[in-house]
Amino acid sequence: MVKLEYDNCTLEYIIGDAVELMKDIPDKSIDMIVTDPPYPKEFHHLYGELAREAKRIVKDGGYVFVYCGGNELDKLMAMLSEHLDYFWLFGLKHNGGHPRFWAKKLMVGMKPILVYTNGKPKRIEWMDNLIDYENQSKEYHSWGQSPEFAIKVIEQLTEPGEIILDPFLGGGTTLWACRKTGRNGIGFEIEPGLEDRIRDRIRADTKTIFQFGCD
Repeated sequence: MVKLEYDNCTLEYIIGDAVELMKDIPDKSIDMIVTDPPYPKEFHHLYGELAREAKRIVKDGGYVFVYCGGNELDKLMAMLSEHLDYFWLFGLKHNGGHPRFWAKKLMVGMKPILVYTNGKPKRIEWMDNLIDYENQSKEYHSWGQSPEFAIKVIEQLTEPGEIILDPFLGGGTTLWACRKTGRNGIGFEIEPGLEDRIRDRIRADTKTIFQFGCD
């Protein structure tokens, strides 16, 4: 586990299996989840695991933002809806070209983001569900997403000092957004060897007060 302390927040991340690590999170201790699970079909079960644990660990009325692929979206939504309450579907525009989904001859212009809550949302703000940001963060992970979107929803729907979880952290974009907004963050990433990359991402454009790591 690595922990980074800043003036306005504490950020922690662990390289390990999110399904197992989420079991150690106390009940009703997380204010929001923002995450981007892997999209291939063999990983679809993770959406169900995420929803099950989110029901337990997210505070009543808290939000869960889940990036996903468009294929078999109905099945992903069914797994999430088994435990959480559907809020809305957001779309992240592909500004760098439209990937082709050959099996259905589609030129895909946006990435779905499924938004759920744990019960009745405690807070509702005006939000545009079509997101048009250019700056996808591929420098730290090949599947990195736009940090601007994470910053926006974290600022709108949580308060400074609250806790954001990203169980599928990738290159660390969500924790970077937590630092920029003064929220505490927790991240898990199963891919080995990303510790330094995540740390570099979090520390970009800032100065660490102190840092320590432990097993």
